[in-house]
Amino acid sequence: MSYDFILFEPDRDDSGAPRILGDGAWLRLRLRRDAAEITPTRKLEKLRDEINAHATFLPREGIELADGVVRLRGDRCLQVSVTDDSIQDTAVWLATLATDQDLGLATATDREVLLVGDEIRDFSTETAELDQPVVSPARIPLLLAEVQAAQEDSGDGDFAADFLIVSDLSAPETYLQTTYRPEDGSWQLEYRDGSVAKHFHTRVGGRAEVEDAFARWITRDRSLKKEFDWKHLDIPEAAIEYETSAGHDLGEDGRHSR
Repeated sequence: MSYDFILFEPDRDDSGAPRILGDGAWLRLRLRRDAAEITPTRKLEKLRDEINAHATFLPREGIELADGVVRLRGDRCLQVSVTDDSIQDTAVWLATLATDQDLGLATATDREVLLVGDEIRDFSTETAELDQPVVSPARIPLLLAEVQAAQEDSGDGDFAADFLIVSDLSAPETYLQTTYRPEDGSWQLEYRDGSVAKHFHTRVGGRAEVEDAFARWITRDRSLKKEFDWKHLDIPEAAIEYETSAGHDLGEDGRHSR
């Protein structure tokens, strides 16, 4: 038995954004992978040759190719099959390759698209279900839609059943986060600029505004801090002490939001 990863060249729209994302992403990619005719690209051919040339050295990194080689598949896909005991190390290795070369990454075994091909390494992404050391600009609107749906389904507007946090990895304690408040249809938007003393919040009416805020955050557009009516977030002293000792971040009322 093997565990199968797929590196793939993303289909892109006129703006350059990847198309294989959201609901049905794996089904669309599977159609490409299973295409009868192999359609390679120079990038994938080069990557295949480099991996195969160094296959004997990969076990030193905890990576064991199930077939000894990687193979091109279907329409612009490269299949990397590994043994079960090297899945985690392989996932980290392939995620780095994909991000460096603007490729997508999927797991055929679990039928899931992991990276869509536009990821930025300077930021990390966290939701209730996702924790990645990169951010995909194209996926932010989809993640916000998932946050809204989860909050509406939770039935408890005072609890963050889901949220989106995008952290700037170039600076500690620097992130933008949000959750949806179904009781009034608003979004609670917060940013921290290095410490609890510089933690601010506001309420935003529409999801489009929140999408724009995150799009600007990942370009480090400093005008974002002047765009909204930000207020300092007063976090209870006991909550600050807990956060400092346990490494947790807190929501508006001291709840854990990540």
